[in-house]
Amino acid sequence: AESAYNLVTALQPENFDAWIDLGVSRVKQGNKVGAGDAWRKAFWLRPGDPQALQYLQSVGIKMVQQNTP
Repeated sequence: AESAYNLVTALQPENFDAWIDLGVSRVKQGNKVGAGDAWRKAFWLRPGDPQALQYLQSVGIKMVQQNTP
């Protein structure tokens, strides 16, 4: 499954759901670092998204959304 998500994210880097799914696939394989990388990308695509935040927190990553003037 991970190779399919890698392909989708390469072809469609703006695909939020593919980044989330790639992270899920990676964490199921025990790759928390790789999962965190994928979920950071998802968070970057949709800042403040509760799903991305929940997944990031599940691997110990805290994201802070900065306020812009």
